[in-house]
Amino acid sequence: FINLQNMRAATILFAAVSLILCFISSVSSASTSSKKQTNSVSPEVKLQQIKDMAMKSKGNVITLDDSTYNYYALSKPRPYALIVLLTAAHPKFKCGICKQLDSELVLLASTYFKHLQEQKEEPKVFFLRLDYESSQKVFHSYEVSSVPLVFFVPSGMGSERSGKEYYISPRDKFQVQADVTAETLATFLNERANVSITIKRSMIWSYIALLCMFAVLAALVQPVINALPLIIRVIQLKYIWIVVSAGVYTCAISGLIFDIIRSPQMYYANPQTGQIMFFYPQSGNQFVVEGFVIGFLNLACAASLIFLTAFAPYFKDESNRKIGIVVGLIVFAVCFRMVKNLYIMKNNWYGGKY
Repeated sequence: FINLQNMRAATILFAAVSLILCFISSVSSASTSSKKQTNSVSPEVKLQQIKDMAMKSKGNVITLDDSTYNYYALSKPRPYALIVLLTAAHPKFKCGICKQLDSELVLLASTYFKHLQEQKEEPKVFFLRLDYESSQKVFHSYEVSSVPLVFFVPSGMGSERSGKEYYISPRDKFQVQADVTAETLATFLNERANVSITIKRSMIWSYIALLCMFAVLAALVQPVINALPLIIRVIQLKYIWIVVSAGVYTCAISGLIFDIIRSPQMYYANPQTGQIMFFYPQSGNQFVVEGFVIGFLNLACAASLIFLTAFAPYFKDESNRKIGIVVGLIVFAVCFRMVKNLYIMKNNWYGGKY
């Protein structure tokens, strides 16, 4: 009876082991079959596939997602190089520079393909776009913490580190600046892929704006001459110059000219955490909101000093005079300290005890 139980147990164990081995064999076979199917695509076929996608895509920039990125960007064969843009275009992320960079990449890609058509050459580089909303797996695989991100993928496997596909070499990463242009992207492409592209921007809107400006000036000549006496009386008002001076001072200290030239984003919102940043963490750049805050604090400092010297000492009531002086000093001290702390945050050179 004991031997019979042992035989039954051995039979059940043998059957279980056989089922496990069959399952492992089937999974391995399916994986091998899938890899063979992927590798069975010839380089010519894959090149034609991505070329057709580029020609059908708006601005010749191909939009991929989690389901298509591995096939076109990582798996081989891949007889072409890639410029990849990781972006967050959804309005909830409020990424102004993402939209600007995307338009400049479209200009670069369309110029490149137009040049190829004129020269009757085959493309060696393609341009990809991945949005965070549809490509979160790719973003996490690359460990992306901020957008936009632009990088170059050379032909081949696209990974210079063994055992890690989602790796971007520092030399293949484009340094995104606040004033990124298609020209700077073209320089990066030339350095990495030896592809020279000359960006040609349309000047028609500049000519139209210039003609409109001259037309408006010509139309205003006679009305200005007729209203010249009134204009002279207005510009002689001291309050007008006070307002103008305050406006010029505020624009100068808030970095408004920088905002006009560089067109930085209003503020930064992390697409993963949703954290909002109003102050750029380093010197040499700023957000628009940051300029407004700095300008307001400096204007408050200047206004408090003017109040202390031109108004508070002339209050007739002594108690009001003292209160005015104390309030003016408090406003100046608080605003000046906040300005100093912001400058120290931007550059430690301003550091020191207050």
